[in-house]
Amino acid sequence: MDVYPEADKLGKQFKCASSRHANFVAILGDDERARGEVAIKDLRTGEQKSVARSEAAAFIKARSVGSGPEASGLTRSRRLTAVLRPPRPDA
Repeated sequence: MDVYPEADKLGKQFKCASSRHANFVAILGDDERARGEVAIKDLRTGEQKSVARSEAAAFIKARSVGSGPEASGLTRSRRLTAVLRPPRPDA
């Protein structure tokens, strides 16, 4: 799992995750924290859904079935999950 090192525009963070061949990104901003949720975006399909933080790993794992290295042509080391943070309002 990679964590984007600084608060930056989401588009730039998504581009970074895509360049690292991430299948999913987890977005955890102030609104998600307040609700106890995390937004998960599947970079392969563009689908995005908010789930309880405690369910995030299971949600990603369930959507990864059938998308293993042999199906996607990617090695395990290149199948990353990136955690992204929205920019701070003062940034």
